[in-house]
Amino acid sequence: MSFSKSNAINFIDKAIFVFIVLFLISLTNSIFVNQLGYFGALLLLLVKSIITKKNVFRKTGLETALFFMIAAEILSTIFSVNRTQSLQFFLKFFLLLPILYTIDASTNNIKTAKLYFKIFIGGALASCLIYLYLAYDYVIYNQFQIQQSGPSPFQYPITASELISFVVVFLFSFAISEKVDLKKKLVLWLLFFISSAALLSIYKRTGWMGTFAGIVFMLIYLKRWKIVLPILLLMVAAILLEKNESDIFMYRFQNSALKQVRQIKTEGRVKSIDFDSGTAIVSDYENGFLATTDFKTFSKTAAPSAVIAVTKWKNYYCALLCDSRFVLYSKTADKKYMYKSEFISPGYISSFAVANGFLYAADIDSGVTIFKDPENLKDTVRIPSLCQESKIKVDSSTFSKASFKKLEVFKLKDNIPQQKIVQQNFDPSFSLLEKINDKYFIVENGYLAVYELANDSLNFYASNKEIQKPCAVAFSGDSVFVATLTNEVIVAQGDLKILSQRNIGRSISNIYYKQGDLFVTHLIQGRLSSFVDKYNQSNFTRFALWRAGWNIFLNHPVFGVGNIDLADLYLQYKRPMDKEVQGHMHNNFVHILVTLGLVGISALLFLFVTICKRLHQIFTKVKNVPFVSSYTVGVLGGVVSFIVAGLTEWNFGDHEIITMVWFTVGLAVAFSRTMITQNSEDSN
Repeated sequence: MSFSKSNAINFIDKAIFVFIVLFLISLTNSIFVNQLGYFGALLLLLVKSIITKKNVFRKTGLETALFFMIAAEILSTIFSVNRTQSLQFFLKFFLLLPILYTIDASTNNIKTAKLYFKIFIGGALASCLIYLYLAYDYVIYNQFQIQQSGPSPFQYPITASELISFVVVFLFSFAISEKVDLKKKLVLWLLFFISSAALLSIYKRTGWMGTFAGIVFMLIYLKRWKIVLPILLLMVAAILLEKNESDIFMYRFQNSALKQVRQIKTEGRVKSIDFDSGTAIVSDYENGFLATTDFKTFSKTAAPSAVIAVTKWKNYYCALLCDSRFVLYSKTADKKYMYKSEFISPGYISSFAVANGFLYAADIDSGVTIFKDPENLKDTVRIPSLCQESKIKVDSSTFSKASFKKLEVFKLKDNIPQQKIVQQNFDPSFSLLEKINDKYFIVENGYLAVYELANDSLNFYASNKEIQKPCAVAFSGDSVFVATLTNEVIVAQGDLKILSQRNIGRSISNIYYKQGDLFVTHLIQGRLSSFVDKYNQSNFTRFALWRAGWNIFLNHPVFGVGNIDLADLYLQYKRPMDKEVQGHMHNNFVHILVTLGLVGISALLFLFVTICKRLHQIFTKVKNVPFVSSYTVGVLGGVVSFIVAGLTEWNFGDHEIITMVWFTVGLAVAFSRTMITQNSEDSN
């Protein structure tokens, strides 16, 4: 090799290292930088092969399984209902496979392999610290319960949770396996707890489930039976013992002050309260809805599914259920509520209102549908242009629609939204809390502000920066009641001057005022128990997807429909009440059955088994080698975590997560190869 060629190879090796470092530090935080690092290193390795006329890529032991997976993709593309899209998705899958070989080819010795892992862990822990920093507001202001998710500045929360799950599993493996001095052992446990706290702060069950499975698998694999059983028992007990908290606190409002007079615990989960003359109707979710005149005795009415809200519509009571159905009830002479009929809006409902004798249903994907008469549900008006996830308020003259950073107001003509008279943009924290007469109570820059509608324009009326993080508003005459995310109930004048405030010591989900009494609802939903909650919205959506996916598979059993976006097909196979539309099946195995058929699911299972078998082979060779053995067990735990998380997610098709899988497996292969090379050199 000439001197100039040697210099070129030396320069390429250094550039490859730089690109690999970019790849490693961005695995948990930037898909753009991550793929820049990967493709940069891959292209330089190809250039190196051309210059040296040697193949720098080596076999990993997974080639047969990868060949079958590629063959299944190609066959499904040939028989696909959309060959062009199937080919595009296949190419995306195919282009990520060389990550396995790129990591191995760029690892020259065991020292480099260890350095790569440490760089990866360092970048991941930096991401974890950012998650924990951002989680502060979520803890203080009860955002976890409200959003059912934690902070995720880099990826979708589910993706972030699965990426961090690999970090947690690796650090646990090192903490229990490495034979190091006490100081280093404490550092490993500290890093494990930091990453675990970050995982918890993302607040996604998929990552939790996968991490738990990965940790339990590693303990079983290492035969740590004394630890496994207590962990399993603690987890089962936590799920069984965790309970939802559902309370209504009743306060008497006198002399600008609030005095608690009653606390009512409900058997379900209180979602809303509506008032009809002297009767209060409480939507108690899985417990149906409750009617009461004194908040001492309640009559319960069961519903076909969990109840989100009930309101009166002409001579009927209309309940919105968690499965998107509306159910009509009529009130009998003995003050019972009798089921009459049910109906649905055309799309995925986000908000509804009853006013002017009409029911206005706002759908995310199909605009607003206006039902004119409960006796004739076919008499409707649809306005597709009013489409977007939004909160609506309707009165006798206006239709108001609040969506992300924007408030729009329309004049009503014959009770139908017609002319738009206001469109005003706000900051990202904007949300519409309530419309009272001509005044809009909104969240602006994190505090409460009021705007007034006058002469077809929206004008600033008042604000109070001392009323931070408002979440609900009620009113009585000139008094305004404001609930905040800091557990306070504030009594203010119409100009938002504070008269009194009280911290009730509990999170507040909503407030309602009626005839001198203020009703505060408190709801805490158990996160662990939601795994087995059939009324959990995420669970409901997944069951709907899997049901439709199975029916699609039955019609395309051998090669599937091709590796395509499944949204259009799902629309054809779903039930009318299943409104949320996804392009995937939220399950690796169901998704592969649908897209690649029996051929594809066989290839996928063979691939998973082959990966685990190959990692086991590597571990048997390095089980007595510090660091390398801990890493290999961590990869096995990570793969198990990935497979288990894939029971509720399409993570095999998630660009960022499958990149993590190929990287960790590829580095395990590199560790094994460099160990063999080092042993061979040592023996010589």
